[in-house]
Amino acid sequence: MNDCFTHLFTNNPGFFPCITILFNLQREIGYFLIQVYVPSILVVILSWVSFWINIEASPARVSIGLLTVLTTTTMSAGARAALPRVSYIKALDVWMIVCLVFVFTSLLEYAVVNVISRRVSGRGKRCFSSGSSGVFDCKGRHGCGSRNCRRYSGTPDGKTQAVNIDKFSRQVFPVSFLIFNIIYWVIYSSNYRRATSSSSSSSSS
Repeated sequence: MNDCFTHLFTNNPGFFPCITILFNLQREIGYFLIQVYVPSILVVILSWVSFWINIEASPARVSIGLLTVLTTTTMSAGARAALPRVSYIKALDVWMIVCLVFVFTSLLEYAVVNVISRRVSGRGKRCFSSGSSGVFDCKGRHGCGSRNCRRYSGTPDGKTQAVNIDKFSRQVFPVSFLIFNIIYWVIYSSNYRRATSSSSSSSSS
């Protein structure tokens, strides 16, 4: 028996005996771990495979990028359809948005790498001559006009930069996703324990 005056009828004076029933509803996380979290982690890891593929293999890298983006979008829509529509942002929404950002950034990374790899620097064009003494630079000796010297193009600076960006992405993307997982699960676990403890205390009272 509770005092309904203090809880329900704030404008009417008096004491009204009543019975209060509290329903504590908790959503089990096991289903979403199997159906959403684990598959989305695997899709994000799959998007990183493109960092190890050759830059010139455009069909393979573009296919992986588009496949992971479309798969993440489909999974996000399916997860939202299984949950009630609410006005606030759920923890699952935050997870799917971040996963979509990771796979989309992986696709954009190849676009940047592809553009940079096609840059050919004029400094790569030099003259060389091969003879009995080996290969030497013709500048300062015969000049590029000599018949013994030929012009060649060295490795473009842009391709070297593109390879370095791929190597950098191989480390940054996994580390960033690991940091996000640590922050996400620490916050979610603390909120889940807090809700569980409050529900158990209210039910005991």
